[in-house]
Amino acid sequence: MKLRSRTIVATILVLFTLTWLIPRTRNSRTSTSLPGSSSRKQQHPGLSIKEYGLVGPRFYEYGDKVDVIVNKVESDLTHFSFGYYDLHFTCPPSNNVKALPLTFSDILLGNKKWESDYKLSFGKDEDCVRLCDRKTYAEGKKQAHELIKQDYVVQWLTDKELPGATTYLSTIDQKKYYSSGFPLGHYDQETGETYINNHVMLVIRYHTNDQGKHTIVGFEVYPKSVSDYHCPGASKNYQPYKIDPTNEEIEYIPFTYSVYWREDLKVDWKHRWNFFINAGELKESTSNQFHWITLANGLVVTSFLLLIVITILKKQETDGSIITQLAGEWLKSRVPLNFQLNLLVSMGIHFLFTTLGTLIISCSLNQSHSIGNSVITCALFFFISGSFTSSFVGVLLEGQASSQRLLYHSVFFGSTLPCVTLFIVLILNNILKANDAVNTIPQNVILLSFAVYFALCIPISIIGGKCAARLFKMKTTNNFLKKFQLTEMSNRDVRPVYVDSKNSTPFLLSNPIAITFIFGLIPFALIYVELLFAYKSLWLQKTTLYYLYGFLLGNILIVCTCICLQSIIGCYVHLHYGNDSLSFKWNNIFGKILEACHSWRWKAFHMGGAVAWYLEIYSIFYLIFVAKYRDFISSFLFVCYSTFFNILCWTAFGSLSYLCSLWFIGKMNEFNKEK
Repeated sequence: MKLRSRTIVATILVLFTLTWLIPRTRNSRTSTSLPGSSSRKQQHPGLSIKEYGLVGPRFYEYGDKVDVIVNKVESDLTHFSFGYYDLHFTCPPSNNVKALPLTFSDILLGNKKWESDYKLSFGKDEDCVRLCDRKTYAEGKKQAHELIKQDYVVQWLTDKELPGATTYLSTIDQKKYYSSGFPLGHYDQETGETYINNHVMLVIRYHTNDQGKHTIVGFEVYPKSVSDYHCPGASKNYQPYKIDPTNEEIEYIPFTYSVYWREDLKVDWKHRWNFFINAGELKESTSNQFHWITLANGLVVTSFLLLIVITILKKQETDGSIITQLAGEWLKSRVPLNFQLNLLVSMGIHFLFTTLGTLIISCSLNQSHSIGNSVITCALFFFISGSFTSSFVGVLLEGQASSQRLLYHSVFFGSTLPCVTLFIVLILNNILKANDAVNTIPQNVILLSFAVYFALCIPISIIGGKCAARLFKMKTTNNFLKKFQLTEMSNRDVRPVYVDSKNSTPFLLSNPIAITFIFGLIPFALIYVELLFAYKSLWLQKTTLYYLYGFLLGNILIVCTCICLQSIIGCYVHLHYGNDSLSFKWNNIFGKILEACHSWRWKAFHMGGAVAWYLEIYSIFYLIFVAKYRDFISSFLFVCYSTFFNILCWTAFGSLSYLCSLWFIGKMNEFNKEK
């Protein structure tokens, strides 16, 4: 046992190294390899980690070189993004600049980071700098016209992770807000003419701390379309540069920029991301109140359900009834499609472990200004290590088995979700490649993912199954396993004799559609508000930053608790109606499916997973009425991603509901044995 414990600890340490330390090491090498980023500017010795969090600021002195990193162009109207230097109408990189190494998070996000030829010196204004005269062919002009027409925005970065932003002034609270990126150009809907933004005015805002050190707190980009080589500044006396896609002649598009440095006395480095939050749609106080009210409503509903469950348990503990007798028979009843049910439960536990673990760590990293990359890194770590949890639960539910079947069960329960995920990602990635998209995952990354699957996920799954088997053997001496009776079902074709009940199962508990409507409504209502913010950031406005990880975690925990309590109440009501299942003469898959639809175990699973059907309906509604996709592939990818996510939610919430129902039925059986 000690050897196995050491193996588990060593495996966890290896996982932590692969998914956490390596990406951060690569980031460090990237930052130190950039000019003007020497180690003396990274951290001041008089400043502690407590002041700035896990990631410290980069300090600058007057005259230090500040790097502008060009990334990609993307649009809210389509799924396709393009590298900035892959465009046929922008200034190409000179021989002195090179592509930056990408982390796994960058690859998943489709980033194409490059150094640039924009020369910035800290504190030094530049009224007008001529970057290049881009020789543009007809193909480039057509590409520019199509991208500008689809509202593509340009993503640049400075100070490692701070996006170049478009500045807005809210009409609600009259405050300034940022939106990541700036428009590639302007398309006139009335005339059908296209204008390219070939001049940018860069306003870098910096803050000086008490030690006299300077940090960058804002990167504002003001793009303009200028017909000639001069920089207009604040003047409006200039003509825009028109792009004519029908003109086959070669054109030389002038690209210029200006730089202005402005000190900001109110905003320090720790709060520089606040401008990206909320986007000015609601007052900050109103937005926070909105989320707190949602949490309060969830707590009230959950408390009411908890009171009902406590009342049920107290009543059955003191009063003898047919309910406790029937619970014992239910535990021993035959389970249709038992292996498939346990597989879904293990996949749900795997996804739930990944989601909750990622959100918990993300909430603790709110001081880390690379929060987006941190979320993906944490998700990868928990996704791999979750194979242990899912295998452990699946083998424990499946019960005692031979060593050969134990190995089979361990791998199947622990590694199915990673395998299915890789398979779906591979298919969708090939669809993107077939449509000449550049934001695809490289082939070597996919091969590396499969290597990680075989090298880590499968061994971790086997370890989880072995631990579950050892725990199962301790059943006779372990009080917990005695109370939580997982594997007392019978695999015989003959059913046990049920306690008679004069009442037939009502329609609301026998029809899957009715179960979906009743048990999915309350959880969906509780998570709806956070769903709005998450979908908006993920699909509708990709330039907005999602930051409400704390509220999202709180709402998910409340929803999980609500689902558990609902399933217990549903099972208790169902126990009043006797026989939980019907007999079907068809000894085939259709007969087993019909039998499973009437089994209390599958009903318990469906009670929790019912909210996923609401999520799927909302996703379809969002695609039709809210999202603005103009091409079939983007809509198809939206349906694929959202449906796969909702299926995972179905398994996650269903597994919670099933395990809680199993605990409740075991508790009722325990009361019956005591009497």
